[in-house]
Amino acid sequence: MIKVVAGVCIRYIDNVPHVLLGLKPDGHWEFPGGKVEPKESDSQALEREWIEELDTLIEVKEFYTSIQTYPYDVWFYKIDLTEENGDGSEAREKEHVEVTWFSLDNLNSIPMADGNELVANMLTEDYL
Repeated sequence: MIKVVAGVCIRYIDNVPHVLLGLKPDGHWEFPGGKVEPKESDSQALEREWIEELDTLIEVKEFYTSIQTYPYDVWFYKIDLTEENGDGSEAREKEHVEVTWFSLDNLNSIPMADGNELVANMLTEDYL
C-alpha cells in the first residue's frame, strides 16, 4: 500500500463548521494532501503537500482517521492554518481546479474522491 496523508482543516463561519477542500480535475473534491516520501514523517509530508498544492503553511495537529482505498492507505490529520495564512483565503489552486470552504452540512451534496466521503460523514457526526 502507498501511504498518503491528507489535511482536515476546520473553521467556523457564522458558528457553522466548514472544511477546506480542493477540486480535482476529474470533478471530485478532496481533503488536500499527498504521498509520503521516503524518510519523511507524516507531518513533514503534509506540510510539504499543502505548500505544493495550495501555497499555504499549516500546523499539523492530531491524527483523525485512516482509510484504505487500494492502492492507497490514507491517513487524515487535523490541521490549522498558520497565522501567516489568516483565514485561509490565501489558499491557491496550484494543483486543484478550485479550492473552497464547504459547510459540513452540505458535504453530502458534492462529489468526493474515494474515501473522502467517509471522512466527511465522520466529521458531520463529530461536529454537527
